[in-house]
Amino acid sequence: MLPSQRDAKAASEYLKSLSSWLELDYFRRPRRLKRIRGLVTWTVLIGSTALIAALTWLPGNRQIYQAASVSTAHALFNEDCQACHDAKFGTAKRLLSGDNAVRSVTDEACLRCHAGDTHHMRQVGKTACVGCHHEHQGLKAMARVSDGHCTSCHANLESHTDTTKPGDADRPFRDVSTFMGGPRPHPPFFLSEHPKDEGTIRFNHQAHMNPKGLPVAGSLDRKTLRCTDCHQTDDAGRYMKPIHYQTHCRDCHPLNVQITGTITELAANEEADRFRNEPAAHPNGPQEGAETVRAIIRDRFIRFAQQFPSVQTERTRAERAHPLPGRPKPASDANGRSGADWAELQLSEASRLLFEGAGGCRYCHRVAAESSPETHQLPRFELPQIKSRWFPHSVFSHERHRSLDCRQCHAQSAESRLTSDVLMPTIQSCQQCHNGKTQGARTDCVECHAYHAPHENRDSPRDLAIEDFLRGQGAPAPAKAHP
Repeated sequence: MLPSQRDAKAASEYLKSLSSWLELDYFRRPRRLKRIRGLVTWTVLIGSTALIAALTWLPGNRQIYQAASVSTAHALFNEDCQACHDAKFGTAKRLLSGDNAVRSVTDEACLRCHAGDTHHMRQVGKTACVGCHHEHQGLKAMARVSDGHCTSCHANLESHTDTTKPGDADRPFRDVSTFMGGPRPHPPFFLSEHPKDEGTIRFNHQAHMNPKGLPVAGSLDRKTLRCTDCHQTDDAGRYMKPIHYQTHCRDCHPLNVQITGTITELAANEEADRFRNEPAAHPNGPQEGAETVRAIIRDRFIRFAQQFPSVQTERTRAERAHPLPGRPKPASDANGRSGADWAELQLSEASRLLFEGAGGCRYCHRVAAESSPETHQLPRFELPQIKSRWFPHSVFSHERHRSLDCRQCHAQSAESRLTSDVLMPTIQSCQQCHNGKTQGARTDCVECHAYHAPHENRDSPRDLAIEDFLRGQGAPAPAKAHP
């Protein structure tokens, strides 16, 4: 036998002896560790499936599906995903297609609670609600969108404007990419270099801000006015309330009407003093005018004559006056005069001072049409035309700026003498704080501008039942009969 054959035989015998002590079927035999591992695997799988099913179908916390917490405004709907996610399989379609334009929240779901009006009648295209407002980004305001959403159009307005639609076609395109600096900074607040206030009330800010004070009617005292004595914010602390004569002007500029002539009765004389100290009524709105004021004054004179009949026989100032040379003295028949006749004589003198005199209505109001003796027509005065909002395309809060002196922003007010002066802040005054460097003063577009229409102009859902509101239902609940 050759040596190689002997080696092969020895190797074969060695392998046979090796198989006698090796367990070649070990993988077929049940082992404890394998059973434990299988049991744990199936337990975790079944438990996870049951947990997901419970979170899906049973009321409870569904934050397991959320990338982050919902915004504070939507916290009430945190457990009801369908209140917003009304597009079926929208998330799966977006995942499979890789298209960010596929949304699981439709505009209709947002409009059930929010009246998202069109931004501008001439804008090209329309952006979905969720294209700007991203939910599940944590506890932040969804309305505070990034500037990129605004500058994507406003950096090149002409290419995003439909010029065939009606609108403010004469308004030039003002491209904006940043609030300050850069190639397209925010334009000045006024397109005109010298804007004019179109108000018709004669007003002198410099005189009213006299540090020595102003004389108070019926008193020897002087009153030093502050800006807030006339300019008061609304309940929200945003904008200024309208100026009203009764509230802001009457104390210093009373339209006093006095009884003229001789009054001998002591009680009537005392009442005449009170009559003089009670200012005449001021028109309350454009539907009222000089005729309304005269009618109220006539009624006051008639009531006075009815209360004190003795004044009917007293001579008025016109009857007591000495006539001019060459003119006859006015006839007087005081003994046969009625209370209405006496009231008309008093009214004639009061109307002359109030409507024709320089210290009456003409002191502040501009005359639109003079009086006509032939038709007994009183003068007509122009409406005040005081602007309630100077920048209607922006939002502002005076309450947030309450720590500042008013003249820090309205710097021209102390020197202004003319009604036509525009005393609004310039963009340079705003940029002293809102410059991207000063801590706390932001320069975001949404800091001053709202994309949608103002809240007070929206037709939002009303009269919702609590359960409907919590489900995000926009339709009002049906009225229920009272028991």
